[in-house]
Amino acid sequence: DVDKATTDDGSTPLFMAAQNGHLPVVERLIAAGADVDKATTDDGSTPLFMAALNGHTATVAMLLKSGADKSIRGFRDRTPLEQAQQMGHAAVVALLAA
Repeated sequence: DVDKATTDDGSTPLFMAAQNGHLPVVERLIAAGADVDKATTDDGSTPLFMAALNGHTATVAMLLKSGADKSIRGFRDRTPLEQAQQMGHAAVVALLAA
């Protein structure tokens, strides 16, 4: 089950791959049917939120292309766009603002 949480806080394999910017793993998990929005942690953060937080531009682009919902709020009730702005990730902000 590609959407099975692997930690107590609800982190899934896709969440962990996106958080760390492992684009090939993100691509494989999505191809295997991982739900890009289902994987949320206790604070509501999604793979897209984590990729935006960490400035992983290519991962953000892949998640958006795969239909990730950029309006879902995560940590501190921020959207991925708000989090990318907070962190100063201009390339990610440009993708999310489009």
